[in-house]
Amino acid sequence: MKHPLKYVFIWGMFSFLSLGAQSPTEKTLNKIGYEKSSFQSMGHIPVFELQDAIMYEPVDLTGADIFKVKTAFTKVILPNDESSYQWKSVAYGYLYRNFEIKSKKKEFLAFIIPDYLLQRTNHKLDIWVDFNDDGDFANDPKPNLKSIGAGKWFLQLDSFGGGYNLQWFPVPQFRKFAQMNDTAMKELIGPRHYLGSNYSLKANRKAVLYTSIGDSLESALVGVLDKDFNGSFTDENDLILLSESDSIFNADNSLPLSKANRVPWKGRDYEFNILKSGGEYQLEFRELGGSKNRISIGKKLPKVKAFITPKSTKKVDLQRKLKRRRITKVFNKKAEVKLIYVWSAINSDFEKDSSALHQILRKNASNPKFDALLLNFGGSIRYITGYNSRFSLKVKQLIADSRTISKLSIQKMPQFILLDRKNRILYIGSNLQSVEDYIHRAQ
Repeated sequence: MKHPLKYVFIWGMFSFLSLGAQSPTEKTLNKIGYEKSSFQSMGHIPVFELQDAIMYEPVDLTGADIFKVKTAFTKVILPNDESSYQWKSVAYGYLYRNFEIKSKKKEFLAFIIPDYLLQRTNHKLDIWVDFNDDGDFANDPKPNLKSIGAGKWFLQLDSFGGGYNLQWFPVPQFRKFAQMNDTAMKELIGPRHYLGSNYSLKANRKAVLYTSIGDSLESALVGVLDKDFNGSFTDENDLILLSESDSIFNADNSLPLSKANRVPWKGRDYEFNILKSGGEYQLEFRELGGSKNRISIGKKLPKVKAFITPKSTKKVDLQRKLKRRRITKVFNKKAEVKLIYVWSAINSDFEKDSSALHQILRKNASNPKFDALLLNFGGSIRYITGYNSRFSLKVKQLIADSRTISKLSIQKMPQFILLDRKNRILYIGSNLQSVEDYIHRAQ
């Protein structure tokens, strides 16, 4: 993992950093969520026609197939099926699973679709899966595939509900993507016979067993990814993942269970363990004292700089070189509560929260014990500079670059940091109600 896990969770709303670790708390992992990587490229799973009973290795989307002299393949044995399928037109493809065992990397799960032309025309889907990874579909059990709605199916792969949401790829919904994808595939398919997006699948992987922790203001979701789809969530290489409030977890920001002994989450550190009791899995967690991170509740905000916005939207001001300034130097020194609010105008959560934020800023515009600045990441200079006039606000506007965001350990937007008069971190969160509570306590 290139970057440390940067997610955090809060409970104990108004307490400062505790000096000792809390006693462990247990919660049942009773929900199934998704791994974010399965939503990349619209979840598109290319499907190929099975010719001469040969199934070629998964296509290399980086284009490496172009330079290969030979493409590896597997001889296929079809199932001994007694259903009405004729098995004259058979398609195959691969579901990504990131499966590693005995030092041999097996990233894909092969599947075949009998009579794919007829099934696609009739809006049906029935598949067989090569669970044994030997090309012999006759020695594998029939997969548990069930309808979950019109034109949608769920392929369940374990007893806890993990698997894939499947459907024929919705070309009308993603027409431009399908056209670009099919054009690119022509350069990459090698000896395969690609059937096009209209006969391909859309698959989203459901493999994270999770629960929610925290309180009504600042909750978080903590999950464990069954990395190898073996039905066990306690393997050392299974991954601990965290999410603010979404059942779609990002495996790029994760830790193996073997290293989940100190996980930072919004200015606090926690320890996680996964326990199995009977037929259920339990998340055991506790808060650890003395965070080792620079951005931690109770510590002073480090020397972090941001860009000062231009004075106006006039061309002469917008063309001037932006100056960087230390964030804490921008605040009123006498303020008892200082708010750093990190935002992006295109963020849907900010759109929902902006009215509440504006109300807080207007209400406390003349409050000598409160000061605030809005720190934008990713917006245009003209938009940020004119923001106050658009919404009748009097608040400092600063611009963050990736260095600023990294030093503040911001992983989600919007997110805010509250400081005291001496620039010590009081609180890190996303729920604006806590900002009002701190302002009220400072009166």
